[in-house]
Amino acid sequence: MADEQIRREIEQQAARVAAMEAARLAAHEIQQHEEEGEEYDDDDGNMPMAQFLAPAAAPDRSSIVYPAFGRNDFQLRADLINLFSNQMQFYGKTTENPNTHLSRFLRMCQNFQFQGVNEDAIRLRLFPYTLRDGALEWLDSEPHASITTWDDLARKFCNKYFSPAKVAKMKLEISTFQQLDGEMYHEAWDRFKELLRKCPNHALKKGNRLNIFILAYLLSLNRQWTPLQTGPLRIKMSMKHGISMS
Repeated sequence: MADEQIRREIEQQAARVAAMEAARLAAHEIQQHEEEGEEYDDDDGNMPMAQFLAPAAAPDRSSIVYPAFGRNDFQLRADLINLFSNQMQFYGKTTENPNTHLSRFLRMCQNFQFQGVNEDAIRLRLFPYTLRDGALEWLDSEPHASITTWDDLARKFCNKYFSPAKVAKMKLEISTFQQLDGEMYHEAWDRFKELLRKCPNHALKKGNRLNIFILAYLLSLNRQWTPLQTGPLRIKMSMKHGISMS
């Protein structure tokens, strides 16, 4: 076993030495051709190894086409960029909700209104600063100049991080909603509204939403029912309260 390990290390070292020597010779060959004013045709497969392995700066191929602000005297301030970057962060984790991120981003943008300035121009420039790690890599990997409007970016963002499986899971959570043991009525209602908010494409009409919540409430009453605690009057008031809060 030890002899085999030594043999592998020797072979690896020999391969590294050979590669370095080949790169040195190729670099010398390139230098000679440059001095003689000759160039290689990359398409014929004869590119020297050193040229093939030489690092190159990545081209500026942004997926976003940034529209003009509409005012020559306007530019985004550094403190505004830092505000969005520090207070709003989306990593692309499964526990994060893209709709929530978009909603909060747009709400924050409403706090900064600039007369005569294109809103898309501001949103498209600020939104990338709210992305981190995998989410930022996703945006960078989108095709060059494939995003030209805010609607383009929002749609692609949701399609990426709000998969059909995730939508189906959230719709199931809504349709099978139950009031938890010991949970107050208003707490259950707030939790139910939060589920609806996180899944804006739930496609449930107002009546359907109320039916789901009231059924969950009645089932909860049935689990803990006593003649002194509940009765028709309380149920009626709760249903009316639910309708007024929807």
